[in-house]
Order: sequence, then structure tokens, then C-alpha cells
Amino acid sequence: MDTEVIGALANEPHYSTDQAMVEAINQAIVQPEQELLNVNLRDGRYWWSTRLFLLAALAEDYSRVQQLVFMEQGGARIFVGMAPPSDIRRALARQWPTLEQSYQEIKSNPPDPPDWPDASLIARIVYGWTPHGFYRDSAAVSEEELKEKVNPSSLHKWLLAMGKRLTTESVDWHGISRPYIVRSLLFEFDSPYVALLRHRQLDRVVNRLDLALRVARRALR
Repeated sequence: MDTEVIGALANEPHYSTDQAMVEAINQAIVQPEQELLNVNLRDGRYWWSTRLFLLAALAEDYSRVQQLVFMEQGGARIFVGMAPPSDIRRALARQWPTLEQSYQEIKSNPPDPPDWPDASLIARIVYGWTPHGFYRDSAAVSEEELKEKVNPSSLHKWLLAMGKRLTTESVDWHGISRPYIVRSLLFEFDSPYVALLRHRQLDRVVNRLDLALRVARRALR
């Protein structure tokens, strides 16, 4: 199962994007079988690096999400690649150590938002993120001053700096599970997850281990 989470636009009220992030993580917690979170980079000016870090940290700490699945170009859903939340979190923290420091500070003492009564711990962490304050070169800066826009090139660069890469393994298909596609998924890839694409557009992601188990059970009937 997967879901898509909204990022942060400079000209968009933070409340709407905060709420979407909280709902996405809460859904992943309520549905522990959820393995994927879709992140649509749109035109490369939509997601903030600071918010992507927060999403990755929350997904790693509070859900069983295994992969953040990146797309671009909005509704076209052009597949970019995928990576574990832990890799994204560490890559961004390597670039901006203040992100992990701020996250741990908020996590250990989350604020109680007055306009979100009975807010969950996750909601309080998200709510406290923007006003918490960050540092760059020992100077206090706002989230908007610290952030960079996330596009496929910058994402690759940040991951490569710590020796990681996006998984881009994929298969072109037409919506029908033919035997040759199943064989390809089982024997021709190393990654535990492979994307199924229709003309570069992300259709779904296959868990190869789950597929192998289903094939084995069917063969033993």
C-alpha cells in the first residue's frame, strides 16, 4: 500500500502542508502494512529540503514505511527513484546538521499547539518544526532561509555525498501480469522493490519478496 504526502510551497500556508504530513504518517501508523510513501517533486520547486527531512525522520521513527517513492511533473507521475527514509534523513542531515539537532530537540520536548486540541505526538512535532529555529554557520535562520528546493538532481547529489543512490529499477508494463514480467521481477533485479511504469509514469511498486511468496504458495497448491 502507498499514499502521497504534500510538501511545502513558499507561498502556501504551512498549516495545510503540516496537516497533510501528519495525516500521511498517521495513516502509515494505523496501517502498518503500508510500505511506501509517494513524494511528488512536481516541477522541482515544490518540496523544501527541510520538510523532506522531517517527513523522512517521522517515517523512520514512527512507521514501517520502507521506501519513499519519488516522482516529478505532478499528475504525469514521472518516476524518479526510491530510497529508504533513513537514507534520505541522513543525507539531508549530513548537508544540514541543524535539521537532526532541531528534530531531536522538538521530539524530546514537543510543543502543545493551541489550535490543535488533543494533538498527537507527531502533530506536535510537525507543528513545532517551523517556529523552532535553525542554524547555519552558527547564525540563527528561519526554515525558509535554510531550505533548498528539492529536484531530482539535488536529491541525487545529497545521497551521493554519503555513498547512497536512489533505486531506479523499473519494468515497463501494460497493466497485465504476464509470466515474463513475473520472471523478470523475480530473477533480474537486486532491489527488494521494483517500479512498474507505463511510458515512464509510475503505476505501482512491487515488493519482490512478497511476490516470490505468492508465487511459491500458488505453486504448492
